[in-house]
Amino acid sequence: YITSGIIKPPKTNDMGERLRIIYDGLFSLIKTYEPDEFAIETAFYGKNIQSTMKIGYARGVSILAAVHNNVH
Repeated sequence: YITSGIIKPPKTNDMGERLRIIYDGLFSLIKTYEPDEFAIETAFYGKNIQSTMKIGYARGVSILAAVHNNVH
C-alpha cells in the first residue's frame, strides 16, 4: 500500500473541465509514484445511458493519462 485518495471535480464545472481535472490528477499521481502498470475496472453498464457515457469519458481520460506516461 502506497496511498489512496479521490479526484472529485466540482459538479458545477462543465464536462470538459471535469475530465481535465481527472486527467491532470491522474497524470500527477503517475508522475509522483511512477507505477509500472495501470489497471482499470470494467465498467458496469446500468439502465441510465447518461451515467454510462460519463463513466466512459472518465475511463478514457484515465487510460490516456497512463498511456501519456508510458504506463501499460
